[in-house]
Amino acid sequence: MRRVAVVGLGLIGGSAALALEAAGFDRNPEIRARARRAGIRTADTLAEAAAGVEIAITAVPTAQTPAL
Repeated sequence: MRRVAVVGLGLIGGSAALALEAAGFDRNPEIRARARRAGIRTADTLAEAAAGVEIAITAVPTAQTPAL
């Protein structure tokens, strides 16, 4: 499988990260901790999650997309 990162680890992003065995990032440290407990490889920075990936999936609310 290609190296994948998922940004936004809510219900949709977390599910995608699990299914794709992707690295994940969420700006909320509590959500990152919950994702780790669920078995998702999480990064503490966006740059770390995206380093060397071939595919990046964004799973954030539409209003947050421009800032991302």
